[in-house]
Amino acid sequence: MEDIDFLQQLEFSICNGVDAFRSFIERQLENGLPDDRFEALIGYLEDLPEREAALSAQLSTIIMDLFATSDDPSRVGLVWHFVILSNLYKLEPATLIKNLNRALHFCAQEPVAYGSGHMICQNTWTTVDIEVIGEDSLLLIDKAIIDYYRAINEIPETLKFIFHAVNVFSRQGAFQSAYRMLDDAERMVVDADRPDLHIEVMLALAGVCVEENDNEYALEVYDKAFEALREADEIIPEHQRFNYATLNMRLRHTEKALGIFTELAKTVTTDQHQKLRIGYHIGICQKDLEKWDEALVTFRSLQMLAGDISTEIEKDLDLYLCEMLIDYEICYALILAKNDEANVALSYVKSAVGRIEVTMRFTIRPHFRRGIRTKYYSRILEVTDGIFLRVKVVDLLPILIYLKKNSQSDWLTILSWVSYMNDRSEVSDADKRRLNHIIERLHDHSGMVISNFKEKYDDPFEYASQIENIFSDEELATSKIPWQDLALLTDELTQRYQITPPFSFNGLEELQQVAVNKLNTGHILIFVFLTRSGFTLYSLNSERQARNVIEWYDIRSYPKALQEYRRGGSRASFKEVFLDATAYIDEILTPTWSELNIRDKNGIYIFPGLLDAFLPLAPSCLLNAGIMERTASGDFSIAQCPVMYPLQLTTGTFEKFVVLINEKDELPLFSEEAAVVKNLFKDTFILEVTEDKDIQDGMERINPADAVHFITHGTPISNYKDPYYARLSSDAFSLLTLKNFHTARHRLYLMNSCNAADTINGNLFNIQTTHEITGFITILMQNQKAMIIAPQWPLMDILAYVFSSLFYNDLAQHHDIKKAFSKAIYVLATADRPFFISLLEHIGDQHIKAQKIDLLQKVTDDLPFSNLFFYSAFNLYSLL
Repeated sequence: MEDIDFLQQLEFSICNGVDAFRSFIERQLENGLPDDRFEALIGYLEDLPEREAALSAQLSTIIMDLFATSDDPSRVGLVWHFVILSNLYKLEPATLIKNLNRALHFCAQEPVAYGSGHMICQNTWTTVDIEVIGEDSLLLIDKAIIDYYRAINEIPETLKFIFHAVNVFSRQGAFQSAYRMLDDAERMVVDADRPDLHIEVMLALAGVCVEENDNEYALEVYDKAFEALREADEIIPEHQRFNYATLNMRLRHTEKALGIFTELAKTVTTDQHQKLRIGYHIGICQKDLEKWDEALVTFRSLQMLAGDISTEIEKDLDLYLCEMLIDYEICYALILAKNDEANVALSYVKSAVGRIEVTMRFTIRPHFRRGIRTKYYSRILEVTDGIFLRVKVVDLLPILIYLKKNSQSDWLTILSWVSYMNDRSEVSDADKRRLNHIIERLHDHSGMVISNFKEKYDDPFEYASQIENIFSDEELATSKIPWQDLALLTDELTQRYQITPPFSFNGLEELQQVAVNKLNTGHILIFVFLTRSGFTLYSLNSERQARNVIEWYDIRSYPKALQEYRRGGSRASFKEVFLDATAYIDEILTPTWSELNIRDKNGIYIFPGLLDAFLPLAPSCLLNAGIMERTASGDFSIAQCPVMYPLQLTTGTFEKFVVLINEKDELPLFSEEAAVVKNLFKDTFILEVTEDKDIQDGMERINPADAVHFITHGTPISNYKDPYYARLSSDAFSLLTLKNFHTARHRLYLMNSCNAADTINGNLFNIQTTHEITGFITILMQNQKAMIIAPQWPLMDILAYVFSSLFYNDLAQHHDIKKAFSKAIYVLATADRPFFISLLEHIGDQHIKAQKIDLLQKVTDDLPFSNLFFYSAFNLYSLL
């Protein structure tokens, strides 16, 4: 009864505040706290953090003060255990690590506290949440625990945490740190004369070598470790045999791997998951040995097993099993394709894509999302390689479009639907206001660029509840967050007005239909994918397709030369590399143009990959004589689509223009270029922009315009570590400001600024932001009604002026952006010096006119801009 009374008094003191608790414990210590009461006290407190984290943190400080001077080390050790538990639930990594080091240092000095130290290590390990604390803090925790076990000479436990830290370093690519830790571990077990533990170190070393792709050395280490296990008459663990077989597969020792997997299959009796896993690898080996019939038999024998696991997943989602089935289905599809069962193969790919979607929806592991772009991306393409001539393009398109799916197209889909609802007369003004208010709130936090938007939350519809903390608006803190509001309103308006939204939330069905429509109207669609071997192009034209691979090795000098030129490098040096690259690509594409019969087509849409700017594909197309011939009349256009979504171009004449000019460090032709626009389009408003505030103040004049012409210096977006803060020039035209154009009616943006078409993908540097490329051109595509013309590298001001004159003169007459663009490119490539001098005669400033004409007269070529480097500098960017 006495213990019960003690606990009641303890609880009563806690309920009356921290001062009452301190007084109660001080009285107990004065009376000599017996062991049973001390254990009851600590036991009660150790259950407290999970329920009352904040209170526990306060009590831990008091307890530590009161017991710090205790002459009983075992009691101090238990007190430290309570302190560490309180730190764990406070989720403050810095405080936790500081106290963990102090606690374990104390426990290591006092043998009677070894048990408490062990409890601290194990409970810290099992309680800490890596998603909250992060891998860097986790490594510091590992170090503290490793130092403790090393100090008390607990070698097996030391190795356990060393191996964990090694795995973390390997995941981060810090292989030298991993090797150093394993070197220390090896010296430790050798000094302790523990050959049994030395084998574990060797196996861990092999794992790091595999992560670093040093497969040959990994195989050597595995062989030594297995030999040591056999000498010690120990059984080689099954999972290590499996890893060893997988390593042999990587090294193309396929027969050896097949033998190991076959032996492993004989030992599996009841584990259905392991049966599928091993059977799948046996089939892979048979595939690699080109034993297609045997591989087909193996995979068919696994169908029932895969079906059972699929049913199991439907009842209780297991992401590990889901990934296993994705692997199985994609490989089975490839084997079916090789055995001339293309349609069945396509069905398995679609099933695998569905499972990837499910897995992406529920996983919060960033490394799996990276795997989508490497592991599954290339495997799905390998299957399409095998079936693209034997299935209809319409059936294949969903797979290709899936590989281009991105959050930008989702966002554009939403904006499209909002525009659609605003045009519906049956929808009340109140509902329209509510819908547009939600979209405005979303625009404050999303769109094409989302600051610090971690990849694991990159689909707000799927992770709405987990991104609430990124909103600071007080209104949002007390209501549903915008994504949830939008989803609810969509359902509500659909039911109320019986209007079926013209989209699905991922835009996939609509994208497919739009792509098919473009194919059927005589357009060529080229998808660009970066694979291990290089860039793979799929050229789609109705029911026919062609596939080309541009080897990375043959194009490797172009990206570097482009980046150097954008940052002020030699024009002549870049020009030489550019012409070599385009000539090489033209040679690759020539068979495609012959097969697709250019004369019967209306244009090309290019869907670039992540490294779009690294592949001069659009300029290479212009080297084809048939294409250039068609551009003369403007009947054949080449458009790049960095975002896949249908264009909702409004028709009509171009009358209202806005010229945004930044005259800081003004080039001579800046004002003359603005005059060209003003002379051709009488309703032209010129806004001199020195900072973003000028644009914001002029939005009332900017928004109603049909087109916006930018005249400014340009900075490559790839210069910025975080594209979110990028600016077109040093003081104005930030990405965030241009994003505000989403409410405008603009149908054209001509960005006469160096490097304006530069784009970047955040995933190349940090696993965050969207899956798609970001740049000034993609930001402006939020407008949805606009096409964009922008240069992909630095320009001479005379070229910018001449192109503007050619383009706007035709646009003013015919009001067709694509035709005006194509004709301007053709004239640049083919017109002679007198023609361009006649254009320069329109310059108002006599001094500048004389200067530029003199410059043109000094050009040795009678066709001054006939070099591909000049006439392909501008690209047309358009949605489908």
